[in-house]
Amino acid sequence: RVLFRSIDTSKKTMRVELDLKGEASRILINVGSYELSEKNGQIYLALKDVTASREWITGVLNKYVVSRTFRLPDAARMLL
Repeated sequence: RVLFRSIDTSKKTMRVELDLKGEASRILINVGSYELSEKNGQIYLALKDVTASREWITGVLNKYVVSRTFRLPDAARMLL
C-alpha cells in the first residue's frame, strides 16, 4: 500500500513510502533522477539512481527496474 508519494518535476526526483505486507516498518524508496521520453505519441519513464530503505529492495530495483523504460498511461502526462 502506498502511504506517501512525492514527485518533484523540476528536479526530476521521486519519493515513495510503502507499507508492505510482512515488513515491520515502512519502506522508503528514493528516485534520484528520472527521464521521460516520447515515442509514437506514448510517454515512457526510465528511473535512475534508485535507493530503498531495505538493501534487498535496492538490489531488486537496480536489477529489474533502473534504466529500463516503462510506458505510462496517458493520464500520467499531467503528473510528470
